[in-house]
Amino acid sequence: MADNTLQPRGFPQFTKLPPEIQLVVWGFHRDRLARRHCFLIGICHRVYEAFDPEKGKTVRNVLPRHDDAKSRGPYNSKIRFTGRVEIVFGKDPVADAGKWYMHKNTRYINAPRVSADLDYDLFYFHHFPYHGGYLSDPIGEWFRFLRKPINREDSRLPANHWITDVRYLALSVPRADCRASEWDLQVLERLKVLKAVWLVIPYAITSRLSLQPDKSQGISKPFNTSTRLAEEQDYPDDDKAILREYGGEVEKSLRDEFKARGITARLTLAVDFWGK
Repeated sequence: MADNTLQPRGFPQFTKLPPEIQLVVWGFHRDRLARRHCFLIGICHRVYEAFDPEKGKTVRNVLPRHDDAKSRGPYNSKIRFTGRVEIVFGKDPVADAGKWYMHKNTRYINAPRVSADLDYDLFYFHHFPYHGGYLSDPIGEWFRFLRKPINREDSRLPANHWITDVRYLALSVPRADCRASEWDLQVLERLKVLKAVWLVIPYAITSRLSLQPDKSQGISKPFNTSTRLAEEQDYPDDDKAILREYGGEVEKSLRDEFKARGITARLTLAVDFWGK
């Protein structure tokens, strides 16, 4: 399981440093924007992209087959995916799940391993229909990427699966009537260190909002400083009503499931300003 202490992975002597130096080192680490890991489904195959907001581009974080590096700083966790995965190396993040295929720089890799910071990175799962159905079909799920294989209904999540150490999730809400599948809920129950879940409505809906992103400083406001997700609480009441109109039922349904299953992670609606 993920270490709950504030000791960076790969730095075993960290706690022996003077306290004031520890605070400085940790401050540099936590002030960075969270790297985003995007999980999508193509035509019966998995699609993955990592995006680094500090560099403003996708990250080539796929590890070699025989990686023996002792430390990669905060990105010291190794994640191994199942099956054949299309890795996206485009210039922009896959903010729109329907446009991943527009990226020309992709590569197929069997069972790739990637580096990540499970304590701090944002893991973004897009909602997709079952078994190759139409994208307009509301019956779907967020964690189809994790099924083995992806079209198997009786999938089981291994006891040591990397997803169980994730703390921050973003789940896309492509339409107002999408819901969590039983598989989604089983996965969420296993995330014992999960702290926050953002239900992300489409960026296109922001044209109806009075509060727009401020690009004057090269950043979008309002937004969570680590995720670049503008949360419902940051908007005025009229804008909140629009957000609730689109994602309110999705949020209520998932909140009820959280309560019934004892999931204590923070749950909120949000707008995605990633790359905007």
